[in-house]
Amino acid sequence: MTAAERRLRLYLVSRAKLLGRAVRLTGDGSIAEDLLQDAWLRFDAAAAGQAQRETLPYLRTVVDNLSRDWRRRRSVQSSLFADNADTPPVDVPSLDPSPESQAIARDELRALAALFETMPVRMRRAVEMHRIEGATLTQIAERLSVSVTTAHGLVAEGVARCRSALRQPK
Repeated sequence: MTAAERRLRLYLVSRAKLLGRAVRLTGDGSIAEDLLQDAWLRFDAAAAGQAQRETLPYLRTVVDNLSRDWRRRRSVQSSLFADNADTPPVDVPSLDPSPESQAIARDELRALAALFETMPVRMRRAVEMHRIEGATLTQIAERLSVSVTTAHGLVAEGVARCRSALRQPK
């Protein structure tokens, strides 16, 4: 008798007891049948060429592990998915801005664009470099050929004007 035949015979002789064990662990006969088939495939693949793995305790361990894994998966799935089909799905907020938020943002952008047109050129450029381009005050001072203190004043005054324009009622 070949090793593969001995493994198959061991499985067939032990199948009823293994099935009973799997049913006790899962509580479901059809799931136990599926797990037992999977256990046989794993047992046979792992035991091929290894005489020490052709034992009933190893096959029981495979059944036990597959049953535990199945219970863990079921537990996680039941916590993630509602069993009651009548329960409405949970509303998940959209990451997209609402139409109202989009309209408000467009209005604020128009107000800022109009304000930028009335700002002194150096102030507008200092605010653009600082807030849009991410330039430091030192870099702004170098590009505008002013002191760092003056660059800070230009940015601070420009941002204050922007805030003021956005707070004013339309």
